[in-house]
Amino acid sequence: MKLRKWQASCINKALKQYSSGNNHFLALATPGAGKTLMASELADQLYLNNGDGIFSPSPNVLPTASSYFNTSVVSTGDFDQDGDTDLFVGERSITAAYGVPVNGHLLRNDGTGIFADQTAILAPGLNEIGMITDANFNDIDADGDLDLVVIGEFMGIELSLIHI
Repeated sequence: MKLRKWQASCINKALKQYSSGNNHFLALATPGAGKTLMASELADQLYLNNGDGIFSPSPNVLPTASSYFNTSVVSTGDFDQDGDTDLFVGERSITAAYGVPVNGHLLRNDGTGIFADQTAILAPGLNEIGMITDANFNDIDADGDLDLVVIGEFMGIELSLIHI
C-alpha cells in the first residue's frame, strides 16, 4: 500500500530537516499506525545517517514497530550515559478505544542503531500510564543523569527517575 501524498510529504520534509544537521539517526513515528488498513505502512521507522546527511531506512526495526499503536511523541536523550542517543516513544491512544491508558517505551540504543525496550527494567510505571501527549528528558533531581517527564490526557504530570 502506498502512502498518501501528505504522508509522503511529511516524511520528505522531516528527512530534509534532519539531513541538514549532524544527526546520526531519525526516528519517524506516526499517530496513524493503530489503524489496521495501513498499520504496516505507518509503523514507527528508523532511518540512519550515512555521515553525509543522507538518511536510509535502517535494516533494524524499532521494538515499537511490531506493535501498531498511535504514537504521539518521540523524545531523545542519553539516559544510560553511554554517549549515544536513546529514545522514549509515547503512545497516545488505541484505535477504537479512546481513553484507555496506554504505554510509554524506553528504548536503549546499543551504539549501532539497534534499540532494546528497557521499560520493564528501568521504568515499569510507564505501562498503562495514560494518554501520552508529550515527554522530555531532563535532570530533574540534579543527580547528573537524565530523568523523564511525561504528560498527557487522563493523567497527571508524571516523573520517571531513571537509575542505571
